[in-house]
Amino acid sequence: MRGLENDLAAEKTITDGSLGHWRIKLITWILRCIKGQAVGPSPRLAMNSRSEMIGYCTNVHAGTDLPAIRSNLSEYAVAVREILQASDPGNWQHLGVGLWIPDLASRELVGGQLDSFREFLAQHQLAAFTINGFPFDNFHGDHVKQRVYLPAWDDLRRMEYTQRLAVILAKLMPDDQSVGSISTLPLGWPSNPFANGAEISMERAGNNFRFLAEYLTKLEKECGKRIVVAIEPEPGCTLDTIDDMVQFFESQLPDQQHRKYITACHDICHSAVMNESQKEVLQRYTQSGITIGKVQVSSAIVADWKSMNVADRESAFGVSQVVSPLVHETVGRSPRPGERDGAKGAADECSPSPVGSLLAWLALFHPGPNLVPAERTEPARMIESSG
Repeated sequence: MRGLENDLAAEKTITDGSLGHWRIKLITWILRCIKGQAVGPSPRLAMNSRSEMIGYCTNVHAGTDLPAIRSNLSEYAVAVREILQASDPGNWQHLGVGLWIPDLASRELVGGQLDSFREFLAQHQLAAFTINGFPFDNFHGDHVKQRVYLPAWDDLRRMEYTQRLAVILAKLMPDDQSVGSISTLPLGWPSNPFANGAEISMERAGNNFRFLAEYLTKLEKECGKRIVVAIEPEPGCTLDTIDDMVQFFESQLPDQQHRKYITACHDICHSAVMNESQKEVLQRYTQSGITIGKVQVSSAIVADWKSMNVADRESAFGVSQVVSPLVHETVGRSPRPGERDGAKGAADECSPSPVGSLLAWLALFHPGPNLVPAERTEPARMIESSG
C-alpha cells in the first residue's frame, strides 16, 4: 500500500483534521488502484474518451436534500479529487462521481435547480456519469432494514422516481459522454414487513420496466443521451442471483429494444456474498444477451466461524452488533460447493453460533465516512504502516 503512503504529503496541504485524513486517503488509494488495474495499459485514453470511467459513489454520505448533497460533494469528493490531482495532475482533470439523489432531491432538481447544480459540478471538476437510484429515501437511519427496498418496482412511484433520475442524469452528464447509468433495486424485498407483507407482482414490475424502456427511448431521441437503468441483484431480494436475473429478463424483458435500456448492475460484493463465481456470472450475462450497464466495487466481510474457538466467535459477534447499521444481508456458506444458506437479514438478527454445518457468514458491509470517529487515529496508523 505504498501508493497510499505517497499521497500523505499532498493530503496534508489540502485537507484539515475535520475531514478525517484516513478516510479520504483510503478512498483516494482505492480509486488510484482501480483505475490503474481496470482500464489496461492506456488508462488515460480510456478515461478521457468516457468509454470507461471510475468514480466515487456518494451514497455513503447521509443527506436527502440538495443542500446536503452539495455539502457532501464539497467536503469529500472535492478533497479526493484534489489529492489525486496533486499526485497525478495529468490524469485526473475531473473526478467521476456516482450521485445518490433521493426522491426529495430529485424533485428539487427537476423543479428548477438542474442548471445551477450542473454549474456547481463543473466548477468543482466533478463528472456526474452515473446515479445510484436504489435507495428512494433516507437509508442512513439507525433502523432502516427492509425499508430501503420501498417502494418496490411494482409501485408506480418507483418508476416515476427513476424517470426523474434519467432526466437529471441526461442533463448533468459531461458533454462528451453519450451513455449514463442508473442502478436500481432488484424489484424489492419478498413479503416486506414494512409493506404489510405484500408480495411483489412480477407482471406489474415487468410492465413498469417496459414502460420505462419506452420512456428512455424517447429521452434519447430528444437529447441524444442514452440512459440505461441497471438492475442490481442483492442478497435476500426478489432477484438475488444470476439465475433470478436471467429468468426475469427472459420472462419480462425478452425484447432487445427493452434490453437496450434495461441492463444489469454487477455488484462484486453482492455476487460474492451469494457464493457466485464472478467469472461465471459475467459469462451468463453475455450468453443471455443481458448488458452490464454498471459495475460496483464494494466490500464484503466474512465471519469464518469454523476457524474460531467459542470465545472468538462471541467476540466477533459482538463486533457485528457494533457495526450492524452498516452490515446488511448475511448469508451462510456451506461446506458443500455451490450450496448456501438463505439470507439471514441484518447482523443484529443473527445468532452468534454457526447455523447447522455452515462454515461462515458472508455479509454486505458498506462502511460510511463516519464509521470511526475523527479522533480515533488507530486505523490511519494501521493503513500508513502497511507495506
